[in-house]
Amino acid sequence: MVLDFEGVEYVSSIGLRAILMVGKKIQAGKGELGLSALRHNVKKTMEIACFCALFPVYESTEAALRPR
Repeated sequence: MVLDFEGVEYVSSIGLRAILMVGKKIQAGKGELGLSALRHNVKKTMEIACFCALFPVYESTEAALRPR
């Protein structure tokens, strides 16, 4: 699953918690949650919360969906 943040300018602590909960459930099912198109402020928030270490980050949704 890929969460596209292209139009997102701010993520609150409630949003971070929701992302974490969904990401952990997906990982428990052997899936992967990717974060794409993070704007500067959102990326900083994700880095501070260590989400960039938990979930792969992609420049765009198209990049996230490319076969690896």
